[in-house]
Amino acid sequence: MTADCTSPLPRFKLPSISEPTNEWGPSEDYQPEQFKDIPYAPFSKSDRLGKVADWSSEGQNRLQHENRRQNRRDQAYGAGAENPFAYQHTADDSSFSIVDSRVTKKTTFSRGNKFVRTAPRTLARGGSFQRFDSTRGRGGFQNRRRFGWKDYDRQRNRDASILIGPDWTVVEEIELNRIAKLTHKIGEPKDLSFHGQLCYYDKKYDRPSPSEGMLKQIETIKYNTTTSEDPIMQIYTKTSEATVFFTDSVLALLMCSPRSVAPWDIIVNRIGDKVFFDKRDGGPLDTITVNENASDPPTENPADKDNINSPSNLSVEALYVNQNYQAQVLDYSQTKHMAKPNPFHDSEEAEGEILGSCAYRYRMFPLSDTINMIVRTEIDAIQKGADGSESYVLVRALNEFDSKAAGSGGAIDWRTKLDSQRGAVVATEMKNNNCKLARWAVQAILAGAAQLKLGWVSRAHPKENRRHQILTTMQYRPQDFVSQMNFQLSTGWGIVHTIVRLCLQLEEGHYMMVKDPNKPIIRLYNIPGDDLEVDLDNDIPLEVDLPEVMV
Repeated sequence: MTADCTSPLPRFKLPSISEPTNEWGPSEDYQPEQFKDIPYAPFSKSDRLGKVADWSSEGQNRLQHENRRQNRRDQAYGAGAENPFAYQHTADDSSFSIVDSRVTKKTTFSRGNKFVRTAPRTLARGGSFQRFDSTRGRGGFQNRRRFGWKDYDRQRNRDASILIGPDWTVVEEIELNRIAKLTHKIGEPKDLSFHGQLCYYDKKYDRPSPSEGMLKQIETIKYNTTTSEDPIMQIYTKTSEATVFFTDSVLALLMCSPRSVAPWDIIVNRIGDKVFFDKRDGGPLDTITVNENASDPPTENPADKDNINSPSNLSVEALYVNQNYQAQVLDYSQTKHMAKPNPFHDSEEAEGEILGSCAYRYRMFPLSDTINMIVRTEIDAIQKGADGSESYVLVRALNEFDSKAAGSGGAIDWRTKLDSQRGAVVATEMKNNNCKLARWAVQAILAGAAQLKLGWVSRAHPKENRRHQILTTMQYRPQDFVSQMNFQLSTGWGIVHTIVRLCLQLEEGHYMMVKDPNKPIIRLYNIPGDDLEVDLDNDIPLEVDLPEVMV
């Protein structure tokens, strides 16, 4: 039997295939409704396409895999936290996340021969990072210092130098960090008059012997009259074109104010078209700070009033040391009188008392083309050179209390290291007493002194503050000394120029300039009433014969 070749074959028809308009992803005709308007995306890295089951997993791993798989089934594809399709617009855009595909490098640190991984860092109070690691022992990172931070400028709980009255109003607030960037150039000062008398410095105290080195208590009279009560200043308000009046201590404090940490206050008296910058009797300008700029300065404990190393007791001790050191290192057999007598001394009232060595040099500084100011500067002694020349000297003393006590600022023991490690000792004192030393050097420059004599006075015994010994005396040129302390006079004059211009715009009245006790801020308060009433003595005769040239 032969096959019938003419019988029809079964019909076969190919199904129609849609031509995709886009070479990536499925056709729009077959796209599920729930995925419309969402562009095609590849599978995420977490999807394991090469495995159906992981038979090597044990119980715990299998449970974790099941939980992750269930979480993926609960979400629509592409809605992961690191997927851009999960973005939902909110007001603060908090749901937006950026995919970072970089591999994070895990750091290690060595502890002997053992390497330990660092634990995650946790932000602690105050903004500093602390690492918590149970594998580390003995302190870890909690007690490490933050190097590079200005330790002396960190906030501490201090009290203001004066009680702010409830009716005082803030006129201006000045940030010290901002005015510290100002600069200003002034012209050469002009000498107006020279008053008082000076003794010669005794050079044997440069390296005193043990018998001569014990600090003695010498009773002398030295006046510290404030600006507006100075009779010579009152004369110059009528005979000169100056409108601003200072003493060198007040002016130096303003010039060095960005370095100050301890609180202080200055009285500003606006009388007519004149401005007087006054100290307050018994205020901070009548005392001397100790280790003000130390990283761990002396602290006041009200419960321990007998602590000789408290800030208040150290300040009194420093004042005692300075006054007696200035009197002891002078030769009273040689005295030079200035062209005018001491304006504050009444020989009849002070009969039998020794007038201390001090010359008051009144100088006019051209602060600008329209502002002239008169400054009463002070000089402590005269020094003779090897060639017989004479130069003016400012005498001050640093006092060591206890290098092992709290608040010493890491000071090096002077008795054992002052000769062998003089540079380190001086550098430490420049750090711990930065503001005080800068003010002394600026006062020497304002007075035109050629030398700054610094005495190094230490307690005879660290636990006793009544007996002291003069170890040595160092001599510096004031200009070189401020350069070593990285102080620019142009910056100091920029600060003074800004503050003076502000005060010249004030209405007539009394104001108080107060340095915040815990922040680098100066506030200028308006003081209502007559609490700080200052009247110029109109009965003082005009001395038109005041010499314009010194002796």
